[in-house]
Amino acid sequence: MQTLSIVSIEAIRELTPFSPAEANLTQLVPRFAQPSEGLYGEILEVAISSIRSHATKNFMVGWFEVTEGAHQCFSKDLNAWVEFRNKKPAHGVLSRADAQLWVPKLIDLTERALRCFSNALPVIDGAKLRVSLGDSEFNLVTPLIYHGRAIVVAGITPRKGIWKLKGQFLNVDVSDEVMLDLPSNTVFDVGVELGSLRFDLKDVDVGDRVQSVYYNVPVRQTDTFEGRTKELDTLKEWMKDEDTRYCLIYGDGGFGKTTLALEFLNRLLEGEIEVDGKFPSVISYYSSKMTRWTSDGLVHFKGVSDAMEDSIRELLLCLYPVIEKKWYQVSGTALIDKVAGELAEQKFQRDDVLLVLDNTETLATSPEKVEELSDFFKKAGKKVGRILITSRRREFLPATGIQVAGLSDAEALRLMRRLGNEYAAVAINQAGDPWLRQVCAQLTNKPLLIDTLVKYIARSGSGIDAALEQIMRKTSDELLEFLYQDAWMRIDDLRRRVFLILVSLACPIDGRCVGDACQEVGLQHVDFQSGLDETYFVTTTDRGATYDVEIVELAKQFFLKQLQRVDAAGRDEIKRIAEKVDKQALRREQLEKAYVRDRVADAFRSQYAKAAKIA
Repeated sequence: MQTLSIVSIEAIRELTPFSPAEANLTQLVPRFAQPSEGLYGEILEVAISSIRSHATKNFMVGWFEVTEGAHQCFSKDLNAWVEFRNKKPAHGVLSRADAQLWVPKLIDLTERALRCFSNALPVIDGAKLRVSLGDSEFNLVTPLIYHGRAIVVAGITPRKGIWKLKGQFLNVDVSDEVMLDLPSNTVFDVGVELGSLRFDLKDVDVGDRVQSVYYNVPVRQTDTFEGRTKELDTLKEWMKDEDTRYCLIYGDGGFGKTTLALEFLNRLLEGEIEVDGKFPSVISYYSSKMTRWTSDGLVHFKGVSDAMEDSIRELLLCLYPVIEKKWYQVSGTALIDKVAGELAEQKFQRDDVLLVLDNTETLATSPEKVEELSDFFKKAGKKVGRILITSRRREFLPATGIQVAGLSDAEALRLMRRLGNEYAAVAINQAGDPWLRQVCAQLTNKPLLIDTLVKYIARSGSGIDAALEQIMRKTSDELLEFLYQDAWMRIDDLRRRVFLILVSLACPIDGRCVGDACQEVGLQHVDFQSGLDETYFVTTTDRGATYDVEIVELAKQFFLKQLQRVDAAGRDEIKRIAEKVDKQALRREQLEKAYVRDRVADAFRSQYAKAAKIA
């Protein structure tokens, strides 16, 4: 059924006048992120009618029809199996009587599926999968075979704009996991359309019920998250304690405060963390900055209040596609009261909202500003929602404090081993545990330094002692400068030009801006992106279908020095391209706002439709 569903989605694009989005599959296709048994039947219910109308009338005959030897159509029998599977084997007790009843039914269901639908299955043609439907043929884009072995899809999700398929080989002896990049024209990219809403909506299993959650939380920062069990348990306890309005994750840079927060939030949304208390209906993530991109260009906030008020206004994007002018005409306590009132009118109470504020130390540097920031937190936490904060500073708040320091010796060793395998760092993989423990201790068990060391060894091919000497004898800034120079020498001229364009932009940098810059210099976006994380030039916030990029301050200075070394004609060309990318970003911003207003106004004309949207 999974293979037939994917074939159907691609057939709609290849053989009908419609895209998957136009064929009413927009809500179904994204559920391949965590596919369930019932999903494939829902997709086929929609897709079969479209394919029969525009491609071939004989597509999957038997799905709706009662075929010879059957008592009812295949779709009804399949639904009966899915209901039984969810009720008994998956979430209940499977008895011997159940097995005796369903084993012959399941054999019959399988044989009917192969008999009725085999002509819709793809055929291996060399390294490709060829689909023949009626008089038409096309090659399947989604890689359901790899090295000649069939794959069962476990999930399809975007990471930093690149769609990835996670699956397992269909093999009774060894079912290894596999992760594959999907091509840029994948049919699963139905949600990255003009005017998409800022918040996603997801159903989360909470105990014996399902909770719908609006969220804009970025994807977790690393696939090699290690340790932090105590900190995760403290976050879980804070979620249960509804009387505590604030939680503060604090510590020096490089220890993984944001990584910890995003790991916890993603586990929460994936249903991996059980919360006994109130589960939030809205989770709003806000990366603290002193600038905002508007239709008038980049606006610098005048003070702490302006910056934090922007985080409160952003909550409204879970209700409305754009923030109207009236919300910018109030500020301070009046804004907090107005937003709290609007949320209450839409049936969201203060315990329904979790506001996540990342890197708040960037907003206040003087004692007066720090006090102003703390006052704002207190007001927002009392009226709008609970607040989770990450900061290098111990903010003045009655908060549950979680200090993020170095990993334990065992955690640091496991992290170094995992990174050594991931980056193929030969010296790390060949070293013994006692020696690696000493190395981790010299790096104060700091995740960022461990990552830096392993990456440097993997890239340079040097030994541990030589790499450790390079890292330990430098200050933090000198270390970054050294890493920047090393990375700059390793990348080619096209990538260098892209970085110089990005540092010259006025607009906030996201995946689309990076793509525009790459297009201007003649570089594939995916090629530039593949090495982005390894350079230490930027921090990226992965939002799945796209990503935000922030150039590290020291890297900005490094790039500007490199820009000055370019001849006058080269600098003029980079400036011209940067201005063009800025204009494209501004144009996109204006088009999206206009498109969303029109689309939502058209879709939700009646009060009943609006109520259904909120519900």
